[in-house]
Amino acid sequence: MSITNWSIEHWVTVLVFIVILSLAGYSSYVELPREAAPDITIPVVVVSTPYVGVAPSDMEKLVTQPLEDELQQLKDVRSMRSTSTDGVSIITIEFEPDVDIDNALQKIRERVDAAQSALPTDLTEEPIIQEISFSEFPIMIINLSSAQVGLAQLKLDAERLQDEIEKIDGILEVKLVGSVDREIGIEADPKLLEYFNVTLGELTGAIQLKNLTLPGGQVKMGDLSYTVRVPGEFRNVDEIQEVIIREAEGEFIRVKDVAVVRDTFQEAETYSRVNGLPSLSLSVTRRAGENILRIAEEVKVKVAEFQEANGGRILYGIDGDISKNINERVEELENNILTGLILVAGVLLFFMGGLRNALFVAAAIPLSMLVSFAVLAALDITLNIVVLFSLVLALGMLVDNAIVIVENIYRHGSMGRASPRRLAMAPLRSLGRSLLRPRRRSLASSRSCSGPGSWASSCLSCR
Repeated sequence: MSITNWSIEHWVTVLVFIVILSLAGYSSYVELPREAAPDITIPVVVVSTPYVGVAPSDMEKLVTQPLEDELQQLKDVRSMRSTSTDGVSIITIEFEPDVDIDNALQKIRERVDAAQSALPTDLTEEPIIQEISFSEFPIMIINLSSAQVGLAQLKLDAERLQDEIEKIDGILEVKLVGSVDREIGIEADPKLLEYFNVTLGELTGAIQLKNLTLPGGQVKMGDLSYTVRVPGEFRNVDEIQEVIIREAEGEFIRVKDVAVVRDTFQEAETYSRVNGLPSLSLSVTRRAGENILRIAEEVKVKVAEFQEANGGRILYGIDGDISKNINERVEELENNILTGLILVAGVLLFFMGGLRNALFVAAAIPLSMLVSFAVLAALDITLNIVVLFSLVLALGMLVDNAIVIVENIYRHGSMGRASPRRLAMAPLRSLGRSLLRPRRRSLASSRSCSGPGSWASSCLSCR
């Protein structure tokens, strides 16, 4: 017995099963993570090495070539390209599509570590290894600006908001862009250095020696043992000014005698403005597979609470909000399902004239979509643009097939050739044979003729 015949014989069981699947599909649709694009693994890894102040030709010789010599030992590499510019070396490695990117990253780290001995000893920053992933692109950018507070205070407020957003479940990282970092600048006077016979090395060494926190051993009190720490880090500018460089003829030479200590900020390399006001940006990145709509809504709630707590003195704006596009695409899918349901039911009702036939085809649209959502949730697949396009495409194919089948059953049933139950259960070939057999018997005998238009008629004249 085929699955079709079994389903028709046990239609109550099938109906209950459909209701269960529909409820499971609706629950899955509500909880299904939404995202703009699927998380596609790109087999490309970039190794960038900064070396400030080095010319491109020296960069290639000192950094790029030693790294390339080690990275050439990697397997499953399709291509490797390098670019040496002023102060930075960039090596792009493309692997074969079927390679395990996590394993490839580990192999690259091992090769880069092996090349450390061949790199310059004064290389202050280690090579940075990055993979390209769509999930690392920010889902939104929050711009903060204010006409009432300065950029330093705005940074402190932005850092508090950054900490609150990072507490949201599903957030991978929140980057603060455009901020200014505090910097203690020590400007030495060459004439005073020469007058006191102090070198820059002495000045630097004295400051570094005093800005240390040292362990002071342990103190035992009965059965308890305490670790002693001697804090020596600078807490303010005055402590730096009073640092003694050396003693000369019974007098102490201090930092303030040969230099000026300034509490300032680092020189800005980039500038950001919103309506003419200085601004900072928070770039929000979520973990792969998390629901963007839920995360975006919670982030907006946090930002609104933050602005209310600050009395409106800090203005904010959200750019690049991916959740808006996702909402529009999901609404389009829902509209297509509803529109297709109404149009198919109306067309079938108009041409076939049977409400039951129209409902059969129309009901297949939402039921199939709900079952699809349950399957997507079971396979841990997110609802993204590729899945939405596939569902819309499959929806059109489903409607076409359903119309052909129902119309064929309706046509044969209206001709009185068999009951709708028999026509739905019979396979196509066996149904064709059964329809042809009475015609062949009519060639041998025409005694059973009961008049034109009857299904029992078998003579050639009636046919």
